[in-house]
Amino acid sequence: MNMKIPYTFHFSTFLLATFVEYAKKKTAGILQKRSPNVVKFKYDLSRSIARNPSRKFSVLALEIENINEIHRYLGCKAGNEAINFIKKRARTFFKGCEVYSIFYNEISIVIPCIDEYEACSQGVRFMENYAKPVRINNRSIKINMFCGIVNYPNHGKTSKEIFQKMGRTLTQSKIDHRTVSIYDSKITSKIKNDYCILNNIREAVEKNELRLVYHPKIDIVKNRIVGAEALLRWDNHKNINIAEMIEVSENVGYITDISKAVIDIVIKQMEEWKKEGMEIKVAINISPLDLMNDVLYDHLVERFKKSTVKPEMLELEITERNTYREEDKVLDMLNKLKKLGLGITMDDFGTGFNSLKYILKFPIDTIKIDKYFIDTVEDNNTKNVIEGINNTARQTGMVVIAEGVETKSQIQALENIGCRIIQGYYFSKPLNPESFKEYYNEYGHSETKTENANCVLSTVKKCS
Repeated sequence: MNMKIPYTFHFSTFLLATFVEYAKKKTAGILQKRSPNVVKFKYDLSRSIARNPSRKFSVLALEIENINEIHRYLGCKAGNEAINFIKKRARTFFKGCEVYSIFYNEISIVIPCIDEYEACSQGVRFMENYAKPVRINNRSIKINMFCGIVNYPNHGKTSKEIFQKMGRTLTQSKIDHRTVSIYDSKITSKIKNDYCILNNIREAVEKNELRLVYHPKIDIVKNRIVGAEALLRWDNHKNINIAEMIEVSENVGYITDISKAVIDIVIKQMEEWKKEGMEIKVAINISPLDLMNDVLYDHLVERFKKSTVKPEMLELEITERNTYREEDKVLDMLNKLKKLGLGITMDDFGTGFNSLKYILKFPIDTIKIDKYFIDTVEDNNTKNVIEGINNTARQTGMVVIAEGVETKSQIQALENIGCRIIQGYYFSKPLNPESFKEYYNEYGHSETKTENANCVLSTVKKCS
């Protein structure tokens, strides 16, 4: 029995066959180019190892971190020009090398007859050429790159092993913010460990296992609560502390999900307090990595649209950590957040190299003097430093908070200097929401003496 095959079937088959043929020709064309793709890279490595197993070589894996930005703002043509520029420079710089285009933003350079340390030395010198913007076809382009180095036979004895370890080394290079990194066998176990921790963190976020405690900020002149800092707690996982949780989340790009979860918890709590007539500013800690894109900003905009809490009641605390890498991006995002109405606090002030620079460059409302200075506040040198910080802040319209205050003598020294906003265990430990509410009702509106205030809080300050 002859069955008539529909015309549409013939046409679909024709399209599929045409596409397959086109793909074959396209692939063949790519393989014939001077800088072949990943298939040719693996093939060449395998053939080289088979022909001369005793000949060592090193592979430099380069990743252009900001290629998407170049495409977005300067166009795809500029991105392709940047890739070709680097490949051309590499062929000139590394004698006898082979250059391969691995992915759209990755290049691999195979250098024969050198070990990983000589390759690292050459790699560092090569990367120094891109510390500043380069001129490409009469256009100034800033190229941000990371480099991972893998050696045959020390790090891998097959092309597959070398290729896998190239990716791991590049990942670790970005995590450590190191321009050039050599493969380390510890990387694999660390990546596996981080992956396990990440799964636990994701599960905690999905199951709402994260909670917040609130650390009061006290005005010692008015003797009343003027704000609180929300601090993250994760009780269900005793083996992972908060610092490790934050570090892993930053390393794997999950930190903004944590920050969004914290924002949701804080705003919900502030809404509940507001219904009970308790309006108070709350600060949350965010990672500088949250400021590298619009994800957190967009979440805040949407959250405040649906909330009775005003943006002015929320403050964001940032540190110097990682801000130096993308200062202009951080500045743009902080200006957007400030325009939205949020307050900006520079945390751990004085512990970094660029503290003064950042309070002048960024739209900072508040600076928090680090506990390192508070611990020695009774020393004359430290006292002079804190007094200078306090006077500078006052003249520029910023508020100063002393954090980590634990003793009465520290309170007296800070009061003499003129630092009036205090946060620390002298008054209270971080409190759960119910205990903080009790604390606020007892002390939030009072004009009590400082000594009496500490007595009032003694009944609740152990709750955390």
